[in-house]
Amino acid sequence: MTRPSITSHKSVGHHILVIDIGGTHVKFGYLKQGLPLSFSHIIATLQLRTRDSISCLVNEIKRVISETGITPDVIVVTVPGFLAKDSDLVLHLPNIPEMSGIRLKTELVRRLNIPVTLERDSVLALMGECSHEPTLQERPVLGIFFGTGIGAAMLINGQPFRGDGWALEIGHMPVFNDSSYGDSGRQLNVEDYASGRALVAIAAKYKQPVDDIFAIRHSDTHLSSELDAFIHHQAQVIESAIALLSPAVVILGGGVVSMKNYPTERLESLLTLGNPFAAGHISQEIRWAKHGWKSVLYGAAIFNR
Repeated sequence: MTRPSITSHKSVGHHILVIDIGGTHVKFGYLKQGLPLSFSHIIATLQLRTRDSISCLVNEIKRVISETGITPDVIVVTVPGFLAKDSDLVLHLPNIPEMSGIRLKTELVRRLNIPVTLERDSVLALMGECSHEPTLQERPVLGIFFGTGIGAAMLINGQPFRGDGWALEIGHMPVFNDSSYGDSGRQLNVEDYASGRALVAIAAKYKQPVDDIFAIRHSDTHLSSELDAFIHHQAQVIESAIALLSPAVVILGGGVVSMKNYPTERLESLLTLGNPFAAGHISQEIRWAKHGWKSVLYGAAIFNR
């Protein structure tokens, strides 16, 4: 943990504690008057995979507040899964199934006596990526984030598209082929082919550290072939979303595409070749996310204005 640049909850300014629950890590950060503080605290998501995951999260929040001396005015928590229209009930959280069916906002407010806001992680990440360019608020912008899973969000006139509640859970779209069911009989989805979990499986198969997998991809022709197929799958996910949603701008981010030696040029070339509207000379502007996990902090600042 690194300490923030201010150390007392009595300091002047509106403070927001942002908790970004990801598939691999849970990150904590503070905002003061809309700007991130020089503070970070990270724990493994596995720590929340307990019978009483809420108590574990509450204890970690209390620890952060105690060690920083900053009592937040509001807490913003990201939900990497299906959130009900009431922005309280967690419908389905694949990476932390113990939280599924819990009224997370209600429980956190009851135990902490601090206002809490829940939002899908991809929504805040996309809002944060767009926050430094006001012109993007006037255009349909699609964000796709390849992490442990695959998250997506779309902003139309600066507002998130939600469908009838949650929307754009792209990672859960089913795949259709001769082996579209796993060993457990579960319908496979695009996360089984194009997410960080799929990449971890490739690394394990070749007994290589996942963090170095792209750097060493040319050392083994079979590994190189599998990684190229992985990039093809990611391109197909993006192309499918473009065909369905017709965004003006597509922002790509997440831990996978931020990895060392990730082949960004290869993905861009595949998107150019596979653009579903290429015949009509229609193209989308492809951008890469710039702010890493801090995009969630910038998004939280906008969300709580």
